[in-house]
Amino acid sequence: MGAVFLFSVGAGPLFCMIYSAVFYGLERFVGGKGRWRDVQTATAAAMLPGVAKLILWLMQLAVFREEAWMELTFRIDSSFFLLVAYFFFLLLDAILTVWAIVILAGAVSEAHEFPLWKGWLLVLTGIGLGCVQIRI
Repeated sequence: MGAVFLFSVGAGPLFCMIYSAVFYGLERFVGGKGRWRDVQTATAAAMLPGVAKLILWLMQLAVFREEAWMELTFRIDSSFFLLVAYFFFLLLDAILTVWAIVILAGAVSEAHEFPLWKGWLLVLTGIGLGCVQIRI
C-alpha cells in the first residue's frame, strides 16, 4: 500500500517527475508518439486526486488524533464509531487511488495516441517499476 500511497498522493514534484520519466521511457520504447511535456501534463493531471487525499488526511487527524498513523490503536479498536470511521476513510482512500490510476491511464494513452488498453498496460507496468524502485 505504501507505493500506491506515494503514487497517488505524490510526495511533491519529485514523484511526478519520476513517474513522468518512467511512462515516457516505457511508451517511447513501445512506439509512443507523445512529447515529454505531454507525458508530464498527463502525470500531473493524475496527481490531482492527491489534493483530495490531503484533505482526507486532515480529517483523519481531526478524528483519530495521535492514533491516525500508529500501529497500535487502542482508542480506535475500543470504539465502534471510530472503527467505522477508520474503514470509511480507508474506502475513500482506495477510491481516490483508483481514480488517480484511471486518470493516469487515460491521460497517458491520450498523450501517446495509444488505445486505452495499451495505456492501462503500460501504466500498470510503470507503477510496478515504481514500486520496485521504492523498495530498493
